[in-house]
Formats: sequence, C-alpha cells, structure tokens
Amino acid sequence: MEGRKVTPYEVLSAAVPVVIAAGLFILVVQALSTGRDRATAVKTGIGCSLMAIVALVVILGASGGSGGGPDGPDDPDVPVTDYTLSGGFLTLNGDVPAYSGNAPWRNSDVGLIVVSDDVHSIGSGAFADLDSDVLFEGTPRMAGSAFSHPFASDPVEGGYYMVSAGYYVLVPEVPEDMYTYTVSSGAATLTGISDSWERPECFVMKVPTENYNRYPVTKFNGMSGEGVSPFRGVRAVFSDSIESSGNYAFNNCTTLKCVSLSAIASTAQNMFKYCSSLEALSIPAAATIGNYCFHYCSSLSSVSLPAATAVNQYAFQYCSSLSSVSLPAATAVNNYAFSNCLSLESVSLPAAASIGGYSFNGCTSLKDVSMPLATSIGEYAFTSCVSLESVYMPSVSTINQIAFQSCASIAVFDLSSAVTINGNAFRYAWGVQEARFGDGLTTVATSSFVSWTFYDSTGTTTISKTAEALAGKHFMGTYAALIEVPEGEQSLSPEMLRKVADLTEAAEEARKSLASPDDDEHLPGGDPEEEP
Repeated sequence: MEGRKVTPYEVLSAAVPVVIAAGLFILVVQALSTGRDRATAVKTGIGCSLMAIVALVVILGASGGSGGGPDGPDDPDVPVTDYTLSGGFLTLNGDVPAYSGNAPWRNSDVGLIVVSDDVHSIGSGAFADLDSDVLFEGTPRMAGSAFSHPFASDPVEGGYYMVSAGYYVLVPEVPEDMYTYTVSSGAATLTGISDSWERPECFVMKVPTENYNRYPVTKFNGMSGEGVSPFRGVRAVFSDSIESSGNYAFNNCTTLKCVSLSAIASTAQNMFKYCSSLEALSIPAAATIGNYCFHYCSSLSSVSLPAATAVNQYAFQYCSSLSSVSLPAATAVNNYAFSNCLSLESVSLPAAASIGGYSFNGCTSLKDVSMPLATSIGEYAFTSCVSLESVYMPSVSTINQIAFQSCASIAVFDLSSAVTINGNAFRYAWGVQEARFGDGLTTVATSSFVSWTFYDSTGTTTISKTAEALAGKHFMGTYAALIEVPEGEQSLSPEMLRKVADLTEAAEEARKSLASPDDDEHLPGGDPEEEP
C-alpha cells in the first residue's frame, strides 16, 4: 500500500528464504569440487548465511522494535499496524486492523494509548483487555468492539466525547431518519428513536434535539416500540432544550448505563423503569420524580437529586443496589418511594415534612434516618427495618399505624413532640430501652406499644399525669420496660434496677425464641398492583 512503512516482521519474512536459498546455492556450486575445496565450500556457505542473519538482526535493532508481529490481523489484505511501544506508551501511527485476541501489544503494560492523526480506522478487538487511557490526535472511525469495555462519557465542544479523563473521540454520524418528531404550538417533540441502524456500542449517543425544521425541541416522548432499546451506549445525553419527557421514555432500556438530562424539570412516570443496567444519572434540575420512575433499576447505587422537592410513589422501589440517597430539597417522600431497597443504609431528608406509607418498608440494611422537619410518618413507613438503630425526628407530631413495627435494633425513641401515635406504631420494637414523651401527647391508639411495660421510678404501677393515660392497654406485655423518671431525679431505686435487669433478660430471651411474631399484622401486606 502506498505510503506505508514496511515493518521489520515483513523484512524478516521476505529475507530469511532468500538467505537460505543463497546458502544452498553456494553449497551446490562448491559441492562440485572435491577434497579440500569441498570443505572450504561448506564453510563459505555457512559463513555467508550467518553474516546475512546477523545483518537482519542489526536492521531489526535499528528499527526500535516497532511494527507488527506474527500475530497480525486475520485478513492478509489489511496492513500490519505501524506502532511503537515504549515506557508504557503505545503509539499507533497507521490504520489498525481487526484482531481476535492476537494484537501484538496484548499482555503488555500499556498506560496510555496515543492514536496519531495518521490513523483513520480502528478495527474490532484492537484494544481488547486494555484499561488504558486513550488520546486521539485525529478522528478515526472505530469498530463497535474496538474496546472490550465502554469508555465514552460526557460530550464536549465540537461533537467530541470524552473517552477517558481528558481524551476525546468523535461520534460517527447517524442516519437522520432514525428520529421522528411532531410539531405543535411552535415547538417540536422528539417522539421516537428507531433501533434499525448500526453504531459502535462504545460511543455515547447524543440525541440531536437542538432544533427540528427551525422549531425548538422541548420534549422527548420515548422510543418507537415497547421494549426497544436504542440506547446501547454507555450514556445518553440530551441538550439543554429538553425540559420534559413522556411516560415510559426509557422504559426497559436494559443496556442503558448512564443518562444526562441537564434541563429537564420533572421526570415522567415509568421513565426509567426496568433499566436494569443504569448505574448513574444526572438530572440536576428535576423538581419532581414521577411514579415508578426508577422502579427496578437494580444497578443504581447512589442518587443525588439536588432540586427534587417531591419523590412520588414507587419511584425507587426495588432498587436493590441503592446504598445512598441525597435529597436536600425534598419536602415529601410518597408511598413506597424506597420500599425494599435492600442495600440502603442511610437516609438524610433535611427538608422533608411528610414521609408516606411504606416509603422505606423492608429496607433491611437501613441503619440511620435523619428527618429534622418531618411532622408526619405514614403507615408501615419503616416496618421491618430490622437494622435501624437511629431515628432523628424531633418535629414529628403524628406517627401512623405500624410505622416502626419490628424495628428491633432501636434503643432510644425521642417522641417529645408527638401528639398522636396510632395503633401498633412500635409493635415488636424489642430493643427499645428508653422513650421520651412530651406534655403535648394527647392520642395513643390501642396496642401502640405492644411488648412495652410502664413503671415509675419506684417500681410500682402508680404513675403520673401523661403516663397515667397510657397505662394498661397501650403498654402491654412483659418483654420490655418503659420507666418514667420524675423531673430532677438522677437515679433509679434498687428495686427498680432489679426489675429492669429481670425484664432486660426476659426481653433478650424473647428475641432469641421469637424469630418472627405469630401475627400476620406485623407484615406489610404486599404491594398493590402496579400501574399498567
């Protein structure tokens, strides 16, 4: 091919047969002689062959070790790659053919791949098993499996996309007919994205939403065909003009790993439902998170939604990998919002005023909850949060039924602001050792504190004012003690201390023997049917 360097491997492949032939020729000619001349001929032939081989070795050394090797491309019509590998830098100086696990730099310690502007194409398998950063000096086209894992990330100026920190690659042009639009009231809606075109999986997919026939595109309504997944790339990036989305926009895009919607004001219902590979998202302006929005996004590990004021029903239900949540502006967390997020450990809701029913039900790893402004806790909100150790809710006034049932790891409850506590709110909270009540407590439903026992500081059942109305039906059972200490008193009587010790021992035995209370009421009762 014109303009291409001849590699040392090619030189060696061509020269070795010539050297051997030359040596044989000399041997044959000299073999016609006899006696002493024959021995001289043999020595001369061998010497010439050795000298030719030494010359080739010198040529190879002078080339700096560049070029392909015996493990070149499968297609003999594709040139062997012109490259150098030195000090962890792999520099490619010509087009790279396809490889099938036999690239000449495989198993090498490569820290940075430099693709020069002489490279116009890169075949599949070229960088398989390499985790190196890549610097593109030009804009080559790349096969879909050039890398063994995706590199693409955020878009930058000029149509380039980050391949790794500080390095870029140009996304190939895609057919215009893959997008469908509708126009209404002077604005366009991107209504569909077909999946009938070929594109490299390692690239970001940037949806051209800036304008359509002079109309600004302000809404994305989803893709064509239920269950179709056009977002095969690592990340789907939308322009700042997209402010809203239709329901089910990314529903069941099982290969979508990352999405950026920088200007969208709210996420629609079922928007990312069943996106099982979704790992990261950037939705900084969204004020409302729609129903079922991230339902069953099982790979999503962390969520930061700085502008979200409302998290609607089932929004993150069954996000089994979700371990941390940042919702600094959320004022309402609605029913089932984080239900059965099995990896969730800590929740901070500094602005939340209400926590909906079943909102954290079944979050078995949840240990710490901070809700300084919350005034209402919904039914079953924290039921079966068996690891929950700390709950900060100094403003709460209403705790609905079964809200903290079976929260066996909490030792202290501060209910000093509580006004209403409904039935079974703290049922089977075996581990509670201390509870604080305020004078404002006016309503306590039957069985609110099943398994709790109420005593005064002397060990008798004669108790004063607020506590007096709670005796009997509200603090039932013999497995825990709730002790009222008169104001100013610093210690308990010896009799009371003995009673507490006995009750503590009994409670521990109860916890061991009663792995699950024989009462269907402690269970959440399941979820209602999902929306169609």
